[in-house]
Amino acid sequence: MTEILNNEKRNDEIVYINMFDFFLKQDKTLLNNFIKFLIQRDISGDETKNVQINRGENKIDLIIRTKNYFIVIINDIERDKCSKTQLDKYYRYIIGHNSEKLETDNFTRIDNNDLFKVTRYYIFTPNYNDINSLIINDKNNIYSIIKYNELFNFFKNNKPKKLLNKKIDLYYDDFVNAIKLHTCENDSIYEKM
Repeated sequence: MTEILNNEKRNDEIVYINMFDFFLKQDKTLLNNFIKFLIQRDISGDETKNVQINRGENKIDLIIRTKNYFIVIINDIERDKCSKTQLDKYYRYIIGHNSEKLETDNFTRIDNNDLFKVTRYYIFTPNYNDINSLIINDKNNIYSIIKYNELFNFFKNNKPKKLLNKKIDLYYDDFVNAIKLHTCENDSIYEKM
């Protein structure tokens, strides 16, 4: 994973989403804390007992399913995924074309049954990206913006005490440093890094 620090891979959204996916699956405490970080509330262990993390479902970067939450994550380093059309497409996929139900509350149908979960939508974006264009494209006004400095601080402060082996532990540090690359406030500073 150290290759992410070279110029060719440091803007590769897929590399970053693969790392988010990989490390969240490595440590249950990290995953629980990440979910709490996103939804901004305490959750019980029962909430994340049978968590599913799906990468790439309907071209959505990450979908995290917990007992009561459906968390949608779009990683947008180069702002190519956040057109009005794309955001609306992801939104429509998640609600399963049941817009009457979701537009009046914050719940969605899951797996064609009557179970409803609270749905949260997030766009991860570098600090140097213009969030106004992201907000304008969110015609449903449902996506929360998470900047890379927030992700950097989260992953830096929540390093698992023990990962599967020392090699994965070293990769975690590389992962956090790769996130740090996108915490610059303007892209001219980022380009110099």
